[in-house]
Amino acid sequence: MRRLAHQQGSGLILIIGVVAALAILGATLVVFTNNYQHNTYQDRIRAKTFNVAEAAIDAGMGALSAKWPTAAGAGPDVSTAALTAFRSQFTPEENPDPVVSAFVNIEYYDNLTPIDKTITWDKGSSTDPNAPDDRMWLVAQVGMGTKAARIQTLVERTYFESGIPRGVALYTGGNLLSNGGGNNP
Repeated sequence: MRRLAHQQGSGLILIIGVVAALAILGATLVVFTNNYQHNTYQDRIRAKTFNVAEAAIDAGMGALSAKWPTAAGAGPDVSTAALTAFRSQFTPEENPDPVVSAFVNIEYYDNLTPIDKTITWDKGSSTDPNAPDDRMWLVAQVGMGTKAARIQTLVERTYFESGIPRGVALYTGGNLLSNGGGNNP
């Protein structure tokens, strides 16, 4: 076997080394990008879950406002049909179904002490269990993917005399402010 006077192939080894280094850097970049996207996805889902829970509280306040529960069985409808209608407002692609629980659950009960979740009408107050105080606990729980959010708030029914007859439309060229609560500033 005859030997060549000088080695050939050192350039090939150098090229293989450079390609291997670039492959390692590329794989590291892919892993880093995937990890970063996963973490921001989880943060976005967490924020969306809380935002949907706020929307569920708003829907619950609207339902209580429309039909305040003054007697047993006289409260607003937060049954499966109502919750399905609420769910239809949020696309499953942007708001994935939860892994464990229902997408949304809204419940309300009186603010008695001790708390009794079976009393779903304004039966009484903490000081007098037989005198309604126009206050109810409203709880909204939302599950999305692996995240969940729960908001509980004490809702109070108040009366506001506007002095404007029913059926009259209002128009303003500027700002119309209301301090009546709910979704108003």
